[in-house]
Amino acid sequence: MSECPYTVLTDLRQFTRFGREFGAEEVVIWTSPGEEKLAYVHDESLGGLGLYLDEVQGLENGSEVDMVYTGQLLRGCVRHIEPHAEGGYVVGFECHEISGSAAKRDDPGT
Repeated sequence: MSECPYTVLTDLRQFTRFGREFGAEEVVIWTSPGEEKLAYVHDESLGGLGLYLDEVQGLENGSEVDMVYTGQLLRGCVRHIEPHAEGGYVVGFECHEISGSAAKRDDPGT
């Protein structure tokens, strides 16, 4: 069963967003094992990340991905997908850290 309870966009934001300059911070995400995508951080909060993506094939509200950001293995759940004015998309993820043996088992790089 999915750990992501949200499949529609509802504004349950509880944390302030901190914007990032485009290209300043990278994230690697996996929508499925062996299919990694490079993304850039749009904004960050205590509960998640907004990422710039060139394409969103395979992603929709409620989709889960694994990602590596600042040395942490995270599981992210898509909360919203918005077209970006300059091309591509900004995708909002609710995130939580994967730790311990679960991280080794779920790590897409192993």
